[in-house]
Amino acid sequence: MKPRQIPTKKITSQREILKKKMVEVQQRDFPELRTAYVDSKKEALGEQHVAIGLAGERREILKFEGGMFKPEQVQKDFMKNIYGIVSDLRFKKVVYKWSDAPEGHHQYEIRSKEDTEI
Repeated sequence: MKPRQIPTKKITSQREILKKKMVEVQQRDFPELRTAYVDSKKEALGEQHVAIGLAGERREILKFEGGMFKPEQVQKDFMKNIYGIVSDLRFKKVVYKWSDAPEGHHQYEIRSKEDTEI
């Protein structure tokens, strides 16, 4: 018995429906996943006198605040340690702040996928 052939038009239509649903789930879930990540790090970082938080309409900016971030090398080393998860969670920017002075912060742009990309 020959397998039933599904028309290409129907496959294309179903693919588009699936893609749309996946994008909807991603748009809903990525901000929540970023929030969960920050919540999971608050206690451990708090012990190191570092505050962690989120900013941005879709919670796509990760913020760290603490005196330890003044040396640029500390920021770079920290970025090396978190880059994989930050990219996977599709953060767009990481901000390090060590003082309220105008030059008391530095930010790194992250080239991660958009929440709408599959």
